[in-house]
Amino acid sequence: MKVFRTAQWRVALDIFHREYSVPWTRVRYAEALIDRAEELEAVGDDATLDVLEDRLMAWMERQKENAARDARNRASQEPDRRRFASAWGDGYLRREIAELRGRLERFARLFPREERRRFLSTLETIGARLESGAPKDQVAESLRALRLRVIARCFSSFKSLSGSESLDRFLAGTGADGAVGPYNRHRTFADAIGEIKATDPIWVGDFVELYSELRRREKTLLQGVQR
Repeated sequence: MKVFRTAQWRVALDIFHREYSVPWTRVRYAEALIDRAEELEAVGDDATLDVLEDRLMAWMERQKENAARDARNRASQEPDRRRFASAWGDGYLRREIAELRGRLERFARLFPREERRRFLSTLETIGARLESGAPKDQVAESLRALRLRVIARCFSSFKSLSGSESLDRFLAGTGADGAVGPYNRHRTFADAIGEIKATDPIWVGDFVELYSELRRREKTLLQGVQR
C-alpha cells in the first residue's frame, strides 16, 4: 500500500501549528502548499513535489524563528517583579486591602448591592491568599485588578448620577415622545424608567448602557446583512 507524502505533511503541520501556536493566517500558506502538492502527487510529479517539500520545510523554520523571537520580546517586556518584592511586604498589602475595603464601605451608594457583595467577597479571598502565604506578586496583581474594577464602577456610577443626557438620547430612540395613553407602550416604558431613576439612577445607567450597546451591535449586524 502506497504511503502518500502529503498525508504525512498534513499531520506534521497540525502538530507544528499546535506546538508553536502559529496563527491560522500564516498556516493557510502551508495548507495551500499541501493542497497543490496533493495534486502533483496524484499525477506522479515527484520533482515538483520535492520543491514544494523544501518550501514547506523552509516555512516551518521561519515560523520557529518567529516564535523564538516573539518569546524573547515577551520576556524582555515582562517587568522584573523581584525589584518590587520589598514594597510588597505583608504589612503593605494588608493596608492596601483595608483601604480598599474602606472605600467600598464609604461609597456603598455607588455600587449595586450584589456587585458590592462580589467585590467584598473577592477582597476577602485576596486577603486569605495573603495570609496563607501565596506569592506576594500574585496577591498584589489580584489586588490591582480588583482596584481597577472598583474604579471603573465608580466612574460608571458617577456618570449615571451626574446627568440624564444619555437617558434622554436613549428614550428618544424608543418613540417615547409620542402622545400619552394606555396604548403607547413606549411612553409607558419611559415613565417607568423615570420612576426607577428617581430611586436607583445607577441601575438605570447600567440599563441604558447595556441596551445602547445592544442597539449598536444590532445596527452593525443589519449593515453586514444588507451588504
